[in-house]
Amino acid sequence: NDVEQRIPMERYHALWVLALDYTKEPSLALNLGSKPYHDEMGLVGHIFFNNNTLNAALTQYERYYTLVHEGMHIEIKTDAKFAYINYICDVESAYSQADMEYTLAISIYRAKQHLREGIELEYIQFQHAPPSYHLNYDEVFPCPVRFNGTYCSIAFKKQYLDFKLP
Repeated sequence: NDVEQRIPMERYHALWVLALDYTKEPSLALNLGSKPYHDEMGLVGHIFFNNNTLNAALTQYERYYTLVHEGMHIEIKTDAKFAYINYICDVESAYSQADMEYTLAISIYRAKQHLREGIELEYIQFQHAPPSYHLNYDEVFPCPVRFNGTYCSIAFKKQYLDFKLP
């Protein structure tokens, strides 16, 4: 009844646990993120894809990410060669392996779907240890996948920040 009501993070994570248990499919989140059943995009996605460049889009994504994820924020960092989208837990309990698998998988799916020219990824990094189904990651992510990171991250060449969005 309250349009401003949010599902508390603990209950959201519990829904992932329930879904994984019910389906008996440990890679459910990867599958859902890489092959969504609909083309709907949320508010943050619309804000992202309505910018002139990837850099401008990522600036807005960084700004508004906390609207869609309680307990986490993202930061966009660069070094001499690469740009990084880092997903950082503000509290330890904010991390959900399934949620991060889904988040990174759907991010890559949306990028492939909406960007005319591809962006080559350097690597994807997850905070959790490699799961028993880690080979499924190769089907979803077109780059090396790392585990046991300090945070989750998407890394790509810095030059793509100037990429013009369609």
